[in-house]
Amino acid sequence: MEIHDEIILTGEYKSLKLGFRFDLSGTKPSDVSYALGQTYSKIELPAYQFAAVDLKKISSFVSSNVSGTGISAVCSFFEKNSPGQIKTLLVSSVPSDKPKLISMAESFMIRELLQKCNVPYLGFSASSSLKPQPVPNDDVIGFIGKFGPWVSIKKLGLEGAQEYEISGVLSGISHSVVNKAFDFSDVKSAETLATAATKGKRKSYGALCEALKILSPNLKNDSASAFAVFKTLVLLNLLPYPSPALLTDAYPDIKPPKVKGRKPKA
Repeated sequence: MEIHDEIILTGEYKSLKLGFRFDLSGTKPSDVSYALGQTYSKIELPAYQFAAVDLKKISSFVSSNVSGTGISAVCSFFEKNSPGQIKTLLVSSVPSDKPKLISMAESFMIRELLQKCNVPYLGFSASSSLKPQPVPNDDVIGFIGKFGPWVSIKKLGLEGAQEYEISGVLSGISHSVVNKAFDFSDVKSAETLATAATKGKRKSYGALCEALKILSPNLKNDSASAFAVFKTLVLLNLLPYPSPALLTDAYPDIKPPKVKGRKPKA
């Protein structure tokens, strides 16, 4: 089957209803980034929800403990709440028989914190003249993304599928589109900043705040700054988006994505 420059997302499962296509022929990289962002907006929350994470509990906790905006507000959250308090929240936000889903819960907490503190961390273009076209759903959740040499195809048959498998395929699509969006921007300098800010640091909320404070003087309202924050989180193994890597410990049949370049710290 010939694949054109396009993005297609299909599937219908319980409350999840997808079924759209963006024609990318003759478009600019910024248009592709926009289409990726629209795709992500449809799958992000369902990926967390189908992993059985209590999103309302986490969102309520973050909202009640955030004051102000920016990097300082992010760090204030972690100064106000000890790692032990946060772990208690996260453990209570996942099923008691699946404690290893805490990684997924932590990811959603980081996502909520960044959004409520108005700290950009995603690289999607905010506007485009592209309009989605409806396509019929069938018995699979399927994603096709192609633009020039880039091709990504993911799918899951829905017959007999369990909710965690739905989360797995949506998280796989999420990982692809979130990371690919930055490829359409000039963000090499931002990656250098993130690498320097995290040098010698291992995963902890304190290390995250130290790194973000190092970044802060260089941050602007652009995609490079968003990528600097994003890459800092990734290098500290605090993913702010759904990824199969966050489900693997609880569900070993869901394989983590291959890591390109420098690996996140354990």
